Amino acid sequence: MSLSSNRRKWWLSLLVVSVLLLPNFPSAALGVADDVVFEGSGWGHGVGMSQYGAWGMAVQGSSHGMILGHYYQGADVAQAVNPQPIWVNLERDFVTKTLTVGNTGEEAGTPVSIVSSVGSLEALSGAAIVVTQLPPPPGSTYPGCAVAVTNPSQPVVSLNDPLCSFDFSWYDWMTEEAVPSTKLTISGCTNTDWNVAPSIARPCAYALGMLHLRTGVGGLDLSVELSLDDYVLGTSEMPYYWIPTEALKAQAVASRAYGHAKQLERGDPATNSCDGWCHVKDSTDDQRYVGWGHGAAEPWVAAVQATAGEVLHHDAAPNGVVTAFFSSSTGGATENVEERLGGPPRPYLISVDDSVAIDGTVPNSKANWTTSVSAASIASALQIDTLLKVEVIDRRTSGSAWHLKFTGIDGGSAVAIETTGTWVRNTFGLFSEYFDVEYEAWPPNASDEMFFYGSSSGVFAYFDVDADASLGSAVRSGAYSVGWSSITAIDLEGDGRDEQLFYRSSDGTFKYYGVTDSGSLVGPIRSGVYSKGWDVITAVDLEGDGQDEQLFYRSSDGTFKYYRSNPDGSLGALIKTGAYSTAWTSITGVQID
Repeated sequence: MSLSSNRRKWWLSLLVVSVLLLPNFPSAALGVADDVVFEGSGWGHGVGMSQYGAWGMAVQGSSHGMILGHYYQGADVAQAVNPQPIWVNLERDFVTKTLTVGNTGEEAGTPVSIVSSVGSLEALSGAAIVVTQLPPPPGSTYPGCAVAVTNPSQPVVSLNDPLCSFDFSWYDWMTEEAVPSTKLTISGCTNTDWNVAPSIARPCAYALGMLHLRTGVGGLDLSVELSLDDYVLGTSEMPYYWIPTEALKAQAVASRAYGHAKQLERGDPATNSCDGWCHVKDSTDDQRYVGWGHGAAEPWVAAVQATAGEVLHHDAAPNGVVTAFFSSSTGGATENVEERLGGPPRPYLISVDDSVAIDGTVPNSKANWTTSVSAASIASALQIDTLLKVEVIDRRTSGSAWHLKFTGIDGGSAVAIETTGTWVRNTFGLFSEYFDVEYEAWPPNASDEMFFYGSSSGVFAYFDVDADASLGSAVRSGAYSVGWSSITAIDLEGDGRDEQLFYRSSDGTFKYYGVTDSGSLVGPIRSGVYSKGWDVITAVDLEGDGQDEQLFYRSSDGTFKYYRSNPDGSLGALIKTGAYSTAWTSITGVQID
């Protein structure tokens, strides 16, 4: 089953936002790269059976039972116990629809009997049936409905039912051997048939089972009621022509198990537990049900008949029947259901190997894919001015992207936004969450300010610097504590926003502070003691990644040490040590190219 991405919660519920103040950056001056490139594999949510993986296992000789046992760990293929007809919603929350009566073959079909508590109508082959919502009757909040039938060469006949409960039947569908000669088609509705090349749009036609018209929460609902096996025959979730047919058999069992599990879970269709009079919807919110006219491919019909009544059983499943999620393919391993869809862990929906879906065993056009999204589009979706960096910060057991971090600038402030791979996939139309992305627009092309400090007095001043190197206006001035032998700017977090390191050579005391765009100190972030006697501690971006390393230098003997910097101000690993020439009183990192 492919989960719908249409139900979108307000995106801020998925985001964690932190803001750091920094000098005002003119967005147009940042020189940001145009596109963020996502490189991925697979298509769909990745929970349960991988359809291309099932096909690959079938090609390698696995039976449908082996395929299902692999993707639904510990589940057994078993007959459904006393399965009841299933209700499938076709249209919901509408005001009016037109149905036309047609034939499944060349001969005229049987008439359609339309029955309600207020009477009955008959619709012949070629008839038009118009259903329309009526205002609620006195004392009720639920609207009624009317059905009008126009038979060929006959006047319109109609019925008004204030309770809106009409049933449409045209054959004895409860008898297993019965074959319908009539179909009803919903005008203006099509379903894509991608079992032919090129794919075509077929009318929404229904011949198996019977139709029900009811009043729903937001309007009228139209549903079809039919046997569980007839329902599976009309689903369209895997290409009907795939061979060996063991993959199709696995799909038939998975679709039947999913439908039956939802039927047991949701109960009476009248309770509106599936947002309509139904057990399942006909869309990828549940499973894609396309009705009559798509299921004539012999391999699919044979697969459904060969597995008649089969579902998946597991003692830990609600009602004993596995809700058999499936998707097209993964990035090489399926998902743990609780990590991808939420809810409790399920022992039969755990991450398993799916490399056969993407290793070339079968032709899978989504084994590898690339999607480019403009940095401006991502910034707009995040509601920030400029995007500077994108990175995956956490992955699920399967290897799919669980959480991402977006770093950017908004209103002159650095913004770090964390969100889910699901939000990214849904927002930017990615095929799956099995992707890698690396994007950096460092360093921002923005000018520095100049900082002046007198150690004996503590007086300081920040000045803007003009393009001709002359000092501009003072941003801020005041007095810090006296006696610091070194104050240097260092970007601890690689976010384009400098912090300030204060160091006193006589006793090794240091303090790291954040700095606002007005020059005020925030913190300290960290304080402690380094070794004494260093004449220079300065920031140097050795790797050009926007995150500074630190150089310690002592002029008396030329000793130097380079350390990595951690975001919390602690020193990271020692990168290099040695000796430069002696007696230098100032060494600083400068980007000259």
